[in-house]
Amino acid sequence: MEPDGRISSALANAWHSQSAAASLERWHEVCRKEGWGSIPDNLPLLISVFGASWYFTRYIFYRGREAAILLDSAVSEDFSSDRMLHKFARLQSCEDAEQQLERLRLLKNEIMLQILACHLSGQLDQKTTEQALTRLARACLAAVLEVFALRSQADSRLAVYGMGRMAGDEMTFGSDLDLIFLVENTSHDEIYELSKKVRLLLRHIASAGSAGSLYDVDMRLRPHGTSGALVTSAASFIEYHQADCEIWERQMMTRCRAVSDPHGLGRECLERISDRIYAAYDQDNLRREIVAMRRRVQDEKGTISGKYEVKRGPGGIMDIDFLTHFLQLTHGRDYPELQMRSPDVAIRD
Repeated sequence: MEPDGRISSALANAWHSQSAAASLERWHEVCRKEGWGSIPDNLPLLISVFGASWYFTRYIFYRGREAAILLDSAVSEDFSSDRMLHKFARLQSCEDAEQQLERLRLLKNEIMLQILACHLSGQLDQKTTEQALTRLARACLAAVLEVFALRSQADSRLAVYGMGRMAGDEMTFGSDLDLIFLVENTSHDEIYELSKKVRLLLRHIASAGSAGSLYDVDMRLRPHGTSGALVTSAASFIEYHQADCEIWERQMMTRCRAVSDPHGLGRECLERISDRIYAAYDQDNLRREIVAMRRRVQDEKGTISGKYEVKRGPGGIMDIDFLTHFLQLTHGRDYPELQMRSPDVAIRD
């Protein structure tokens, strides 16, 4: 196919073809003005990004020529955890925390843009894309913990749980971080001081710089929700989950993974409460509670009139998740192989 034909085909196949066409015209103007010539080499891939993501369209215009280079090199990029951590390790050469965080935002968005490019070009399927995005999120979290001296802090054993999509290796391009911070039993004063550091860390993760942002953060799944402590002691965490928690909290704990756990504290606590998550439930009561929670979510979120919602609509992703939770909680005690963090994997296996 001739170059003009490839461009026409890419515009026709873009998710939002009008936005892609407008952004392409603007990109050509920038290239002419700056004297860059025709970049990137893979112009149809650039068009696909323009049509798929307004966030990364803005990012490409912000980075300019460097963004074009990123797109052309995406197909040869290694999205392994080691590679990402190696890139983020260079942050330590920056002079101060603000510089490190701004550089981290830049690197994170570089890598995410390349993952998007590989996904749009068909190099990464949906599952592999989600796994790469989850590795990226974990690497970013590890880097931020290092910036705030929380990962290697000798005087406290800090663990961080990732919930939901992060736990199941299922993160998407718009996923936030559902986190729980756990610390080994210590004094109230020490937890208070640690909480101040964590609060500062969370604010910087969610804040946007000139290079974009890292992630939105959701802490509502911690014990007692928004009214609970920002950092929970191990003893309090175990006591809370060994008590008579609500069924929806058991559901959420089926999708919990220690994503930063240098001392093994997170793993130890999950082992302590496993028999309470996968308990001997009364099936009729369990069914009623899960159905009631599903309806509550629907009532609170509402529906979009005239449109089918793949996530929350009848028969959609959320229904599948809730059904999987019911089956896992019903049979997980007798069949430990069902105690997995990904509903998708649980269904397939």
